[in-house]
Formats: sequence, C-alpha cells, structure tokens
Amino acid sequence: MSQSSNNIVSRAVIVEKLGNPAEVAKVYNVSLGDLPENKVLVQALVSSVNPVDNLIIAGLFPVPFLAQDFSTIKENSSQTKVNGTIPGGEGIGKVIKVGQNASVAMNGTLKVGDWVVPMDLGVYGTWADYYHADPKALVVIKNKTGLTPESLSSITINLPTAYGLLKDIIPLKAGEYIIQNGANSEVGKYIIQMAHVWGIRTVNVIRDRSNYKALENELKSLGADIVIKDTEIKSDETVKLLSSLDAPIKLAINCVGGNSAILLADHLCEDGTYVVYGSMTGEDVPVPYPYLVAKNISFRGFKIFRLYEKNPVNVWMERWDDIMNLIREGKIQKTSTHLVKWESFGEVYGSMTGEDVPVPYPYLVAKNISFRGFKIFRLYEKNPVNVWMERWDDIMNLIREGKIQKTSTHLVKWESFGEGSVETLQKKVQDAITSTSKVSFVFN
Repeated sequence: MSQSSNNIVSRAVIVEKLGNPAEVAKVYNVSLGDLPENKVLVQALVSSVNPVDNLIIAGLFPVPFLAQDFSTIKENSSQTKVNGTIPGGEGIGKVIKVGQNASVAMNGTLKVGDWVVPMDLGVYGTWADYYHADPKALVVIKNKTGLTPESLSSITINLPTAYGLLKDIIPLKAGEYIIQNGANSEVGKYIIQMAHVWGIRTVNVIRDRSNYKALENELKSLGADIVIKDTEIKSDETVKLLSSLDAPIKLAINCVGGNSAILLADHLCEDGTYVVYGSMTGEDVPVPYPYLVAKNISFRGFKIFRLYEKNPVNVWMERWDDIMNLIREGKIQKTSTHLVKWESFGEVYGSMTGEDVPVPYPYLVAKNISFRGFKIFRLYEKNPVNVWMERWDDIMNLIREGKIQKTSTHLVKWESFGEGSVETLQKKVQDAITSTSKVSFVFN
C-alpha cells in the first residue's frame, strides 16, 4: 500500500466474471482516491477465505453478482479501469481514518484504532489490504481484552456457525451425542470445542489419511469423544460402538455431501435431525426412503447469514459476546490456520474448491427448507387405539357429510379358487403392482 494525503492505493482481488475461483480471481493495485466524508478508511488485519466465498465466485450461491469500475494502477504507473467485484465476506480491520460524517457504526461510535468487523461492503469485500467502508456496515469490537485479530477472524461466519448448529437446530442436553463429518474443518473443530464446554458429546468422522493418528489426537485434545475414519463408518466395529452408546445420537451435521455423507444418518436415533451447512464435494446427498419414513429423520439446512438477516444487531451481538467470552476464558481456541502474506495470494487460492451441495444446496441452506418423512404406521405404533380411532371418526364424518369422496380407483376382480386360473390372477397382480394409477382388488 502506498498513500499520500490525497490518495490510497490498495492491493485487492477483483473478480470480473463468475467462474472457477482459481482462474477468475485476479490481484490488482486499486486506487481508492480521497476518503469520502461519510466513509472510514479501514486497514485489513486478517481476512478469511471461506468455502462460501468460493461458491459465490463460482456463481453457485444465491446472491447477485454486483460489479463496478475500479481504477487500477499497473507497475508502470499507468491507470486502467477494471469492472468487477472484490470478494471476501469475513475479516477484521483497524480504523485508520474517519470521515467527517462517519463516526457512528452499527453498534456505537467509531474512532481511529478501533477494530471493526465489516458486515456489508457491497462490491468491496475484505480481500484487500485497505478499503473505504460505510460505518453503518461496520461492527466495533469495543472490548479487545483477551482477543487477537486471528482469534476473531471467523467471528462472522465459522464461529457463529458452530454455535448455531449446536444451539439452533434442536435442543441438545448434556450427555447426548451429535455426529459430524468434516470434523477437521474449522467449523468442525469449533463444534468439538463448544460441544465439550456444554457437555454435548461428539462423534467425529474424518477422511482416512496418512496422518490420521496425529489428527485424531488433535481432535481429542480439543474435546472430541469419538473419532472415526470415513472408510470405517459402516464397519461392524463402528456399528457396534455407536449402537452401544449410553445416550442417543440426535443430530447429524454434514458439510461434505455425496453418498458417504448420508451414512451419518445410519447412526441417528429415530426422530433424529440431519442438517447440511456446507459443501465440499458438490455431490448429491441421496435421502433413502427408510430414513424419512421408517426412522422419521428430518433433513434441513443452516445458513449463518439468516442470523444477520432476521435479527437486529443487538441479538447477534449477544451471540458474538458469548463466543468472545469463550475465547477470553480459554474454553475455545483458534483452530490451526494457514496464514498467508497478502503478496502470496495465489499460493492458497489455487487449492480451494467450491461446488454445489445437493439435495439441493439452495433449498436446504439458502431457503431453509426442511426435508422429512411421514409414516402412517407411526400413528398406530406410538398411540393407543382410542387416539387413532378419534382420527378415523373425524375422517368418516367427512365422508358421511360428502366433504371428501373416494378417489378414482381401478377395481380388479380377484380370481378366487375355482373362478379362474392362477396364471390369470398372476397377470392381474403383476399389472396392479406396476400400474401408475390407484388399484384395489375386489374379492366379491
């Protein structure tokens, strides 16, 4: 960055079109120009690279692609216009300069030196070392005691995602179990730590790898109760272990996708819940009929941005305060993060992926649609006769009153013994089974 009293030059990533993040994300020197009176100049301290950033860049996350012209400076000092957007939705910055009419943030006053969290930078995301920000889109971290920029680098997305997955999906009691894949991800490690603080026990599935034992030891040092290789999730040993636990596995948490991801549901208790919060493979998550109907498992999604969209600042600041207190008290620690100096941006970005999470991802996560099953036999299995007879009486009264009528049904005369050949009835049975319309056998 170079700056004078009148001009700031920031090094930033610009995406000119949606596509493969490793191909369309380019680094430019961007001239910010003079600081407007209603903006603040922020120096980035730490900016996260999240899977959702990659989904957005790839055009696989339901948000609009906003673009504007940026004045960029080449190495020979010539200037050119680049039309695009600067990605990055999470980070911590420090206020360097406050515009004359820009002293009020979302949660209080601003001053030079304050740490701030950008919540909505529009076309100017956090993947830049300096940026102009609307103070109304900044949250001030008023109490920095016991915190570091690195410890807060995930305060917008990953930390509250782990918190919300454990607090918002279903009520979980101390002693009960959850099962998650991607347990070695940042969110997965925060889930382990928070669950441990609250007495919730965790079953953690990770990929088999050469350093599996070291990773298992790391997760257990964070508070993991059980760690399992993904290649062994169906093994007799695993089935025996998880079926003999002294408390139910009530919640499955998936960030991977694909056929292996649905295997988490094998170990859920009846009436359990399966939640999807992210994607790593972009493969479909098949939902077998028995999970929905026989086990009555509910499938739903989780999107952290809903916390910010549906609630005022004070509500989600309470959650942030809870999380920051856990950090201050040493109850959760920053997960291992590969810190990359800004100049070496391409080093980390070429290895990132971002593809759709099926079932499909926008339904589960963006629209928060829940998928679940219904089995009528549960009415009879779980209730005494008088309960479901009350329901039958309601239905029969609707029939008596002519408010519902029998749907069109193809009636098939049953060939009783002596009335026809077995072969004739066999053909009728086969036709009935394969028919696309409602069929009933008639026996008289």
